Amino acid sequence: MPRHTSYIPHGVIPAVLLPFENDLSIDEASFRKHLRDVAAVEGLSAITINAHSTEMASCTFEEQRRVLEIAQDEIGGRLPLVNGIWTDGSLEAARIARMAAPRRCWCFRRRRSCWASRRRWRSRISSASPTPPICR
Repeated sequence: MPRHTSYIPHGVIPAVLLPFENDLSIDEASFRKHLRDVAAVEGLSAITINAHSTEMASCTFEEQRRVLEIAQDEIGGRLPLVNGIWTDGSLEAARIARMAAPRRCWCFRRRRSCWASRRRWRSRISSASPTPPICR
């Protein structure tokens, strides 16, 4: 069931960090603790995951999915999540948006590109997810 269905992105939305083990796998225990610590801060309206601070450009699609699953499990009931999308192509962006959509996560993109590319990206994201994207 979708969470936070009436949330409209606003206010303070920090991006969390993603800790890794020595073998570069996700340190899930430390990530869960970090999520709880950040979510305990008063005044936040949401939390951003799968952004620069979580090294999303270095994470595989499966790792990004796992980051989202952990965040949903740990704090998704308390705070809305903004799931970052950073790709060179709009098809991969739409794939990530479809992955995040059932969890009622908002998506954002921070990548400089030409006007036509941005328009294509927005179009594909909008058709892949019922949640309107936050585009920056």
